[in-house]
Amino acid sequence: MRIIVWINPNSLLLAGCMLKRDDGVITWVDFHYERVNKVCNRCGIIRHSTPHYTHLNLDIERMINYQMDSI
Repeated sequence: MRIIVWINPNSLLLAGCMLKRDDGVITWVDFHYERVNKVCNRCGIIRHSTPHYTHLNLDIERMINYQMDSI
């Protein structure tokens, strides 16, 4: 399935999430992003790459939890 969404360029991009299907089975859904340049493989934030990493792991965990709560 393919959908179009608008994303906040200041937030991190999630790799995916667990979703409950109509039949009750919980499955992992991968997110793939098109036309997004310079994404950090370590934290998912747009506009920097891993060599220029500045965020603490605790900060990343907080950002991920915030993103997951909004889904």
